[in-house]
Amino acid sequence: MLQQLRSRGLTQGFLGGSRFWTVVGALGWLIKALQWASKPKPEVVYRAELQPGETLVLAREGTETAQARVKRRSRRR
Repeated sequence: MLQQLRSRGLTQGFLGGSRFWTVVGALGWLIKALQWASKPKPEVVYRAELQPGETLVLAREGTETAQARVKRRSRRR
């Protein structure tokens, strides 16, 4: 809904000349800016320098890795 208000504020307000939609659009963009500013900063949980030939595998807890899926596929054939 906020996206619709912002886009309508841009098209009918700034481009269309409606003062009401300009204010609505400006408020929509202000809310979006406040949401962006209050978003928590990402936390670095691991940092390492990779040497040539090393790989890094990122996986979510509880999901299988890409290597495990490839191995499972090759077994089926």
